[in-house]
Amino acid sequence: MVLFLPFLGKQAKSLIMLYKCKNHARVEELKSYGDEVSVLKEDCVGHVQKRMGRRLRDLKNVYKGRNLDDGLTLGGRDRLMDKRIDLFQKYYGKAIRSNKNDKEGMKTAIWSILYHSASSNDNPQHDYCPEGETSWCGWQ
Repeated sequence: MVLFLPFLGKQAKSLIMLYKCKNHARVEELKSYGDEVSVLKEDCVGHVQKRMGRRLRDLKNVYKGRNLDDGLTLGGRDRLMDKRIDLFQKYYGKAIRSNKNDKEGMKTAIWSILYHSASSNDNPQHDYCPEGETSWCGWQ
């Protein structure tokens, strides 16, 4: 699917292109809107979320039946299960959407997901978790 949102007029200088296909280079090459209009590629957050979840599921399948350094498999109880991957996808999308104009805030929010999920009572890792009443972290 390709969706064009042209901001074309006499003074237009850019075009935002939202899509999940690999046509950006071809559109740039064709110069369909003239030499003075640049085409910006924007990925949909939902597609970014989906790719992250797909890669985690693929990783889980690659390591299926193989033990990690701790002697346990990657999947299984209290490990990387589909339910947990779904939660990661949800939080990942939320981190991107709530920090769309703040690159460092987005980076911190994404790292907080990883550290919070790897945290345990013996090794608490809540340094990146948001603070305050609206925090999703129960340790804050």
